[in-house]
Amino acid sequence: MVQSAQLTLSTPNDRIENVSQEVFNVVAEENGTVSNSQVTSATPGDGGGYAVFSLSIPTGNLQQALTRLSSLRYANVSSRTDGTQNVSNQYTSDQRKIADGKALRTALLKQLQTAETQAAIDSIQAQLKLAETQLTSDQNAFSSLQHRISFSGLQVQINAGPVIVPVHSQSRGLTIGRAVHDAGRVLVVAAGVALIGLALMIPVGLLTALLIWIGFSLRRRRREQALDAS
Repeated sequence: MVQSAQLTLSTPNDRIENVSQEVFNVVAEENGTVSNSQVTSATPGDGGGYAVFSLSIPTGNLQQALTRLSSLRYANVSSRTDGTQNVSNQYTSDQRKIADGKALRTALLKQLQTAETQAAIDSIQAQLKLAETQLTSDQNAFSSLQHRISFSGLQVQINAGPVIVPVHSQSRGLTIGRAVHDAGRVLVVAAGVALIGLALMIPVGLLTALLIWIGFSLRRRRREQALDAS
């Protein structure tokens, strides 16, 4: 399988160079190479800065590299395209061509050793030269295919544009501030309950005092009546 990808990032105009340097850093850390790059900066007022990179990344590191490039500090992903090409048939065909070319070269060398006339020798040498040229071409094509399988092509483009800052919801976990806030609420509620209880107790207390005063007055009047009767 031959894998490839295209990634377009958006970043503020004054961050083009910063993000470009981060791209270089990721490529180096993922053991990739930069085949071609162009970074164009522009003044904040003019805008229009951009950067383009043609990269070669080890296929085993491609997805990790894409994840890291998609999470750069000052950039957002505008678009991403992943490509996969099945080259199994081509791989087998190239191997067969190389094997046939080597077999032909071996056969021509044996014929050259047994050739008896100069004309035969010249003919065999001409065929051998053509066979060597074709074999070299097939081997180069096979090496190129192996490289494409082992190293994936990655195109990265950085355009000047706004960056959307994600809004993170506040944590609901226990913190000192939240604990103090909750404790304050508890104290307020407790004070309210105490005031309500006090408000209820005042009328009860007044009623009790009134009943005690009435009872005391009745006893005193009875005592006075008893003294008068005697």
